[in-house]
Amino acid sequence: MSKDKKTLEGVAKYLRFNVRTKAAVLKREKVEYFTGSAAVDTLMKSKWAVVAGEASEGETKKPKKHEEGSEVEFHTRADAVSFCNYLIDLQYMLRVNKVEVKASTDTTDTGDDEATQPSKSVEQESDQPKKPAKTKVKGEEAKKKKKRYRLEIHQKQQFRDSDDLYIWKYNPPSTSTYVIGFVVVLGAVAWTLQPLWPASTRVAMWYVAMAAACVIGVLLVLLVLRWFLFGIVVVATLGKVHFWVFPNLNEEKYGFVDSFKPIYSIERSGDS
Repeated sequence: MSKDKKTLEGVAKYLRFNVRTKAAVLKREKVEYFTGSAAVDTLMKSKWAVVAGEASEGETKKPKKHEEGSEVEFHTRADAVSFCNYLIDLQYMLRVNKVEVKASTDTTDTGDDEATQPSKSVEQESDQPKKPAKTKVKGEEAKKKKKRYRLEIHQKQQFRDSDDLYIWKYNPPSTSTYVIGFVVVLGAVAWTLQPLWPASTRVAMWYVAMAAACVIGVLLVLLVLRWFLFGIVVVATLGKVHFWVFPNLNEEKYGFVDSFKPIYSIERSGDS
């Protein structure tokens, strides 16, 4: 690998682990997506940015085309856009669309309700003019809360300095992965040397093993308890209320501490 190619890989890796991302699912695969403007901002704050910030209005310099063997320098945001287009050519990232998901049951129900709603509102307009307006507002708020989105691959793979969304296909091993691997190997070697340990070390390791077993046991009890409580609440409320204890406990995108935040969550479905 040439020096320039190593530099390109270094910039790509820097962008991969420093741009702010969000987790999503694309074709049953967990991915991380980000906006084009966020990627450009990250590159313009890196050590490869010669002039950080926006290009001047009178600047006429053409963006530098990045290729294998070329130097990496970001004089303007256009240079960063060119580099990101190079990453798209390498399939390191892909442009995606955010499409709203509409449930078929909701559309049919709302269609029937809308067909019958005008006659009722007209009849009650003279007696109670304010109540229909409140119900409509509540209905609109419920629909907004129910909006769900999914990601789709964009037909035109081109990077733009905007709010367009992109997903990462480039997943190099991070430094923490190497550290964890080294610790695992070191622990395996130390375990094979257990007969050579002094008695005090064996006793200490026994306490550590018991503590780890207790932690795992508590987590398993929490997993069973949260599903048990969820089922009771759903049955008692006929599916109108979803109650979760530690709702982020199964989410892989959160760390150990964040998995226990918040303590509980309550979701109420809209009245039909």
